[in-house]
Amino acid sequence: MAECQNIQCFQNKYYGKFIRTLYLAYLRFGEEISRGSLK
Repeated sequence: MAECQNIQCFQNKYYGKFIRTLYLAYLRFGEEISRGSLK
């Protein structure tokens, strides 16, 4: 895999990780609510 040399590629990698982290946090939050551990 080639290293990212330009801003666009760097942003794509960064935002990709950011979106994935948000998505995983959202799923975890949904699980907590469905278990009723958050009130």
